[in-house]
Amino acid sequence: METAISVLTGLGIMLELYGSPLSVQIIGNKGRFELQSVNSVKELNFKRATYLEAQCNGIYFIPPTSSKVIFLDDFDYNKFNRLPAHTVIVQTSSNSYQCHIPLPSGFKGSAPELQKAMVRLYQSDIGASGFLQPRRLPGFINQKYPDKPIVSIVDYKPVLDFNLVLEKARVLYKEQLLKQKFNFKPAGSNPKKQQKHWKDFAINNDKSLTDIRYAKYLLMFCGLQDENVRQALISESPDILTRKRNLEDYLFRTISKARLT
Repeated sequence: METAISVLTGLGIMLELYGSPLSVQIIGNKGRFELQSVNSVKELNFKRATYLEAQCNGIYFIPPTSSKVIFLDDFDYNKFNRLPAHTVIVQTSSNSYQCHIPLPSGFKGSAPELQKAMVRLYQSDIGASGFLQPRRLPGFINQKYPDKPIVSIVDYKPVLDFNLVLEKARVLYKEQLLKQKFNFKPAGSNPKKQQKHWKDFAINNDKSLTDIRYAKYLLMFCGLQDENVRQALISESPDILTRKRNLEDYLFRTISKARLT
């Protein structure tokens, strides 16, 4: 079912789907960094990318903030027939799939909010709910597995009407928001452990560093899930809504750094 493609073909498909620029990212044992920003296939530093890939790094991309594409990670193969038309399906290993769902040109609403709704609708990886979540770039190797599979495009053409999916996603998301309103446990709500707050980790007026230190505490000591950590940071970190232009990406990077440090 999968179709082997070249790196340049894979990049071309994603540029056509998401628009430009795409931020090509390197993610491995030493963390994550941007290789380059590309507006066309010709701009990719292919030699450098393949060299870094050979060092057991994964090659990903992050779309522009203006993109209108929903992303689903760890998608269930048995749900292919429930995907809307024009979805691009990427196989990342023998049993793992990522889906790229372009929004119709007339779509009105918040794409980041719809992203979260679609994740819940399809029960894909909730850790990949962020709108600027890194996506694997087709054509490169998935280094996480011993057999080192090549990330490939799946030859499957979904035909379901997007509006049917959209309505189901919106209903489910509203229900989930109500549950979160009553069930969310902010930092400090666990009586079994001594709790601290954002201000307790403040250092040298460096708010970004404090965000990382606080996120690490919430993850490692309090055992909170990523979504709870995001909400705690939004609630407690001063001026975070105005301080960070791309909030979703900033929160993802902050939590990732908290896990690595």
